[in-house]
Amino acid sequence: MTYLHTYVKHYLQDYFNFFLLVYDSIKKGELMAITYLIPCTPVPWKRAGNCKGRYYDTQVHTKVSTGIYIKNQHDGTFFKNVPLLLTVTFYLPIPQSWSKKKKEEMAGKPMIFIPDTSNCVKFIEDVCTQLLYEDDCLISDIVAKKRYDDGKGPRTEFTIERVTC
Repeated sequence: MTYLHTYVKHYLQDYFNFFLLVYDSIKKGELMAITYLIPCTPVPWKRAGNCKGRYYDTQVHTKVSTGIYIKNQHDGTFFKNVPLLLTVTFYLPIPQSWSKKKKEEMAGKPMIFIPDTSNCVKFIEDVCTQLLYEDDCLISDIVAKKRYDDGKGPRTEFTIERVTC
């Protein structure tokens, strides 16, 4: 097994144990939130492609593979006709060209370069439609952060919860 396979295996195993704790809390009614992890570099939403006057989704394969990560962590809760809060943090890779000192200094700090935070959020909204909720118009509140990798690898962590007034 390669180093990458071992790293991903341990990372997913740790997250799975955390997810079980969250799932037990949800079943007991202690939490109204469900947390997910996508252990790969965040992907921004892209416009539909056009070929001979026909439009197509240029990200269909990426959306399917991301959806598999989410579905494997999902407890079956499906939100319909309720306002939702999406809290998401995108951890993007630190450029390889940076010095070791600068990499250490910027780990976990806010990122102000491309991709746009709004496009990354839109990608997550699209992937989760029909998996976690009926339509992305149910998301009434969004809290989004874009950070440099904090040493745990590029990833997307997000939480979906009902908005309580």
